[in-house]
Amino acid sequence: MKRGIKSIRLPSATDADRIEQECRNDPDLQRQTQEITAAAAATCRVFSGLVAELKELREQSRVSLRDLAEKTGATPGSLSLLERGRGNPTVDTLRRYAAALGCEIEVVAKVSVKS
Repeated sequence: MKRGIKSIRLPSATDADRIEQECRNDPDLQRQTQEITAAAAATCRVFSGLVAELKELREQSRVSLRDLAEKTGATPGSLSLLERGRGNPTVDTLRRYAAALGCEIEVVAKVSVKS
């Protein structure tokens, strides 16, 4: 082995199966997985609703995807995918989309600690 290069052992299929089984048998891990999945689903719903509102505003303002793309620096294709729920937008992308339509997005995060 060359100096400075470290070898990394990737888990085998057997290791992966064993780890998956251990995870299935761990109630705490199952609960955490369910909480993460629920939070991810809620986030997707929020983003989908926001994108739907932005699309409606764009259409009401009679702004084409091509014009919006020029204003945001995105491509018309990527904006079309976004509006059809096929994109994975960053908050920055959504802010640029909104700014191009003359509005603003405020992102508010809330952290709850369970006792």
